[in-house]
Amino acid sequence: PWEEGHPFATSEDFAGFLAADTLVGGDIMLAWATPAGGDTLRAINISRFDSDWNAVLQPGADIVVASYSMDGNPPAIAFANDAEHNVWVAYGIDGEGLHVQRYDPYMNPESADPVVVAEVSSYDNLHLTRDNENGVWITFRRHHFNQFMVYHMDEDGEPASDVWESGPLPIVPDGTPQGILGCTVDERDGLLIALAVGRTSPTQGDGTEVVVQRIRDSIDNVKNREYGASLPETLRLTGAWPNPFNSELRLKFLLNAAVPLEVRVYDILGREVRTLTRGVFTAGQHSLHWDGRSNAQREVSSGVYFVELKTPGERLVQRVLLLR
Repeated sequence: PWEEGHPFATSEDFAGFLAADTLVGGDIMLAWATPAGGDTLRAINISRFDSDWNAVLQPGADIVVASYSMDGNPPAIAFANDAEHNVWVAYGIDGEGLHVQRYDPYMNPESADPVVVAEVSSYDNLHLTRDNENGVWITFRRHHFNQFMVYHMDEDGEPASDVWESGPLPIVPDGTPQGILGCTVDERDGLLIALAVGRTSPTQGDGTEVVVQRIRDSIDNVKNREYGASLPETLRLTGAWPNPFNSELRLKFLLNAAVPLEVRVYDILGREVRTLTRGVFTAGQHSLHWDGRSNAQREVSSGVYFVELKTPGERLVQRVLLLR
């Protein structure tokens, strides 16, 4: 039978429901909006309840994490807790960026200010997934760019490895991004992410496929592979130097079978900058170079770029830094 409802805000203060989630262990997190002055300004309130709907905070002591304007897109909010019952709260607001704050079991913030994970943009499909070390994986879609992003943060709010020093990395699926369906962590602390991807088939036309990829930390590269693929590992990046580079980047990779291979360079927004090669490569060691130019043979500006090596069964992404 349905239980009696549990009020968490008065009608005078309530201005819209934003998010809810059940934490590992049964606690419940709620987020809702309250008026914050004027006709369009709203405040984001959060509260925590145990599985019997006993509030962790005293009535009226709900936490206000941020404010937003109703003139923009609704805020994106997500929750996760770690093995020590601390709670991570992530929220993305139009024009103000994506923020993450960690609270102790009694909902006291563990730092004076939240961590700014990404700069100004709009976000949706926001997911928080705790790892096996009390850190958290953050995945989301940049709404204006229709781009999937991923970031891994340790328990202190710092990048979980050198891969994430520059912030969230773009996930470049083979198709048009449509949504993040869910995430979980495997026993090796890799993130399994299910993506809805739009693709066009010569025989079936436009359609949507669900692609599951595994993303793991590595100082040298981030590997995204379709999980459960029957193909053995055929591609290995053995060198990308110098990094940072000034005029020419050299890539070396090893194939243990003859496979079609594409190598492309993308900028920080996920836009293609250069196609370095496309063809069937035989087994063995191969090398390529990038001269820091675009497909139009124009010199590109200094900054972070991502070199993608892709076969039918695997994808490797190497972060590189160009300094003019």
